[in-house]
Amino acid sequence: MTTVTRDEWLNLAIDEIESQYGVQVRPKNKTLHKFGSTSNADDGVRTTVSNFLGAVVNETYSTANEAYAVVSDAAGDTGQLAIEGHYFDSSNNLVFFTETITLTGLTPVPLSRDVCRVNRLAITGGTYAAPATALVGTVSAYATSGVTVTAGVPQTATAVKCLIVAGFQQSEKCASSISNTDFFVVTSVYAEGTRATGSAATIEIDVEYRSIGGVFRPMGLKGTIRTAANSVYSDKLKPYRIIQNNSDFRMIAISDAANVAVGGYISGTLCEVIGD
Repeated sequence: MTTVTRDEWLNLAIDEIESQYGVQVRPKNKTLHKFGSTSNADDGVRTTVSNFLGAVVNETYSTANEAYAVVSDAAGDTGQLAIEGHYFDSSNNLVFFTETITLTGLTPVPLSRDVCRVNRLAITGGTYAAPATALVGTVSAYATSGVTVTAGVPQTATAVKCLIVAGFQQSEKCASSISNTDFFVVTSVYAEGTRATGSAATIEIDVEYRSIGGVFRPMGLKGTIRTAANSVYSDKLKPYRIIQNNSDFRMIAISDAANVAVGGYISGTLCEVIGD
């Protein structure tokens, strides 16, 4: 087994977590790589680098556990789907949640429990001899309360928290949440204009986070990309940045033109709480 040597910057982050938050942590030997894209970055509008339904550009976060379901707008989408998200425990702490469901095309499939976040969807299952069948339609994970579904499409766009765009096999959401038992040590950030927009655009990129009950605040990981120059924003961080437990985080793009396509990722390592 290969042993990974911990670097000095991770040691510093672990010491800082203990000093600032009063808890001891250790690396989980698990990285987190959240990537996403949007084609809706508009002039002066703060837009999460993620795919949402219709004209929605930022998630409307659930403030309590709710009934959720998953549905496709293609009747033939009947494969297995892996879901990652979180729910609130009795103390309003975020708890990581995973489930695999079997899609039933245009008919919504409820999750097995009420949740408050869905941050990743991906087709799964199959073997080399019998590979999984690729998705055809757009797959949406949504909060069901008061929402009707027509031809596999939730009719309240803000109820959709995560989706797989038609033709793809996994969600692209550069945003997520950190459970009560984890801290996220961010090591690198990247963003780029993903395809031609028809006009030159300048896009400001930032990463924001908020603790439960708070508001989104910038982390100071700000960069600028220009489509005319085919530029990218890439930052290998030293020192690393810390996103505390019980937090949401997201990459934001602000363009100076309409309907600009942006992609990006936030990478780092997870550390687990081991004591006070």
